[in-house]
Amino acid sequence: MSIKKNLFYNKKEDIIEGYQDHALQGRSPQMATHALVFMIGGIRKKLKQPIAYYFSSGSVTADRLSVLIKEVLQHCFDAGVNISATVCDMDGVNKRALSILGASVEQPYILLNNREVVTIFDTPHLLKCFRNMFLKYDIKCPTNITSNDQIGFGVAKWSHIKEFYETDNTNPNFVFAPCLKQEHLNPNTKQKMKVKLAAQVLSHSVAAGMYAKISQGELSSEAVTTANVIANMDKLFDCVNACTPDLRRGKPYSTNMTNNTPHLTHFTLMKNFFKEMTFLGCKRAPPSQEGWIWSINGIERIWRNLSSKHKSIKSLETRRLQQDPLENLFGCIRANCGCNSNPTAGQFVAGLKTAVLSNLSFIGTGNCEEDQNQVILTNFKSLLSPPTDTHTAYATILTDELEESVNSTFECSLEESSGEIQACAYVCGFIVKNNLNKCEICEKIFVSETQERSHTFINFKEYSDLKKSLKYASKNLINCIESSATMIYDFLEAEAYKKKLKGTIKVLFKNSINWEFLDECPEHKDMNIDYLFNSVFHICMKRFCILKNRQFAEEYSASALKRKIDILQNK
Repeated sequence: MSIKKNLFYNKKEDIIEGYQDHALQGRSPQMATHALVFMIGGIRKKLKQPIAYYFSSGSVTADRLSVLIKEVLQHCFDAGVNISATVCDMDGVNKRALSILGASVEQPYILLNNREVVTIFDTPHLLKCFRNMFLKYDIKCPTNITSNDQIGFGVAKWSHIKEFYETDNTNPNFVFAPCLKQEHLNPNTKQKMKVKLAAQVLSHSVAAGMYAKISQGELSSEAVTTANVIANMDKLFDCVNACTPDLRRGKPYSTNMTNNTPHLTHFTLMKNFFKEMTFLGCKRAPPSQEGWIWSINGIERIWRNLSSKHKSIKSLETRRLQQDPLENLFGCIRANCGCNSNPTAGQFVAGLKTAVLSNLSFIGTGNCEEDQNQVILTNFKSLLSPPTDTHTAYATILTDELEESVNSTFECSLEESSGEIQACAYVCGFIVKNNLNKCEICEKIFVSETQERSHTFINFKEYSDLKKSLKYASKNLINCIESSATMIYDFLEAEAYKKKLKGTIKVLFKNSINWEFLDECPEHKDMNIDYLFNSVFHICMKRFCILKNRQFAEEYSASALKRKIDILQNK
């Protein structure tokens, strides 16, 4: 799922969200632009549960994805969850990752700790890919006609479907395929992504209508090959989308798969079809062509494994072997983010938690049908637990190189009249005013007895010259806060993507800043250091994220403007 570049500080985890994060494989300074989600679903029971998510900069590499797949599978096995199969779309990275793990077309499974996990591709996605290729290229495929034991070949053409649509709509009142519209025949880029349109054009109604037109002479006999392809693809999609033990609209292939249903026979027929067919004019076979054979082999293997190991399993609801629940989860997340199709990392996490709490409620729109599954998670204690301060239990050893690089920034001092120091003095006054420690000695340490040039901005911020309501921080406090902010910003520029930021920065904070000016009140020195650290830390973290997000927003605006200009210039 695509996400927007954005940073925010997660107090609970003590990290800045928005960087690439592959959990046990580590974080990196690249900005996250995609969220990778793993979800488990039930084959026999209507259950589903998102179990892991990762943030990645661009598409994750095949090598890293293969490691993540093994990592998630191992955690499932350790938790007592039996994984029978994995489902993903036909993206090239997904296919390469499965190949790295040992899966192939003829052997569509991987072995992990002597456990077999079958791999298949999302069949609605494959149907959509087939339709998109059929739009561009005619299909040369075997027919039922043979001569001298030689299989005959015919050519299926998209133009035959268009011709059928035109002749069908000459009827004044009733037509053979009422669902068929121009968006089915000439879909735009967005419509090509809709599985519904692909399923409706490659349907039994269209095939039957074409057979009728051919029998009446309104379509040429050449269109028989096209009608055969459509009819067989409709049966195939019914086979891999079965969700009922009974006949649905009288279609035998849409019932659950058993040893007595025609699914296995049709699978054999379609595997031969995909092996023999070619897209005329296409330089190489598209990945979806091999993906269909891979997935059919995988579904057959799942059925053999389940029926042989579990005698109580008499049927298989093949619709469970799709990633519709995952696509519906993405729809829930986008809806929970205010119908935001491109949420930030923080919005994604919040939307995911809300989706889990709402039982992954189906929104009712989108590219997938309702999956009617229920979530597994019922204990929300860890999901809803309040932020905890974890930095006190965390200790880190800073390298000499890092300490030297940070300490070197303190050697250069700014003029008291500079805008930076004046703004810092105002922030220091805010920190002093919110200090709950009302010790008189500490007050003298933090507040200046006389007004300095660094207080010029504060003077202009006063609403009245007669009554001073703002705090005028001492020079020592201003220098301390300025040095602390510089140290934190320098650290974040290099290390912001790492974990346990507060604990790491606190160690650096205590070791790098001169705290001698607090010795006048030894009773409250440690408390003052902690208060100053917490104050400047949260101010700097917020400021750092704001500045980065402004930069990302400007880049996004420039990119959006360029796209609009390219459209206007017909590029």
